Amino acid sequence: MKNGWANKRLGDVCEFVKEQGEWTGLPYVGLEHIESNTGVFLGSRLPQTVKSTTFRFTPEHVLYGRLRPYLNKVLLPDFVGLCRPLFDRDFPS
Repeated sequence: MKNGWANKRLGDVCEFVKEQGEWTGLPYVGLEHIESNTGVFLGSRLPQTVKSTTFRFTPEHVLYGRLRPYLNKVLLPDFVGLCRPLFDRDFPS
């Protein structure tokens, strides 16, 4: 860690947003669409039909795949889309 930096809890430096609903006409991101350790998006940006409740994200969000965290599936999206609750994480305040 750089000199002068301090350790902080993630919840102390960002807001956790879980805008859940049923949207259409947006691309979908699943864990299989993110390359491990690189954050490279392997999916399509074409609109997808999703038949379950999803979370809407924007480029302001960080998507973190909590299923098998050792795979290090993290995406910094540059588009608006949908993801499943597998990316959702409740952090204590």
